[in-house]
Amino acid sequence: MDAGRLRSGERLAGLAGLALLVLTFLPWFREPTRYLPVGVPFDPDLSAWEAFAVVDVLIALTALAGLAVAFFAASRRAPAVPLATAVIAAGLAVITAVVVAYRLLNQPGPNDQIEVRPFAYLGLLAVLGVAAGAWRTMADERTDAEPAPLGPAQPVPDATAAAGSVVATGGVPDAAPQGDRRPPTPPN
Repeated sequence: MDAGRLRSGERLAGLAGLALLVLTFLPWFREPTRYLPVGVPFDPDLSAWEAFAVVDVLIALTALAGLAVAFFAASRRAPAVPLATAVIAAGLAVITAVVVAYRLLNQPGPNDQIEVRPFAYLGLLAVLGVAAGAWRTMADERTDAEPAPLGPAQPVPDATAAAGSVVATGGVPDAAPQGDRRPPTPPN
């Protein structure tokens, strides 16, 4: 695995996927007015895992897809697998961005009691980073393969040379004069 082979889109998708995975464990929402019996511990901060039922799985898949784009680009020689991963990651990230943006506007639970924390907006930004990195990876058509080394120029055989002749095998014809090959000129 060679991390030096990562292009800017693959780096962005991988870093945004890692950031998104970390951000899911931080508080996205705050529910300050929940009434519980006395003595029951209550944490008013809700992470993405605690606040969502299905969206958290979608967020986790998007984070893993971003990490997969970087991983496969760093570990594969052929560009087909990273490109296919980037296509999947871009589509998944766009869907996730729409769903997360909706859930930030329409919070889980009563809207007047739930406060959106800054980590939720950073999570949306990370989802958009995965989408942008995967999109850039798809748009970058370079394969980063080393070009074939150029060797010494090979002589091109003459098409009219007979097979097996010195000219056809790439050799140099004799330096001896071959005679005058011009047609004879008529006398005046």
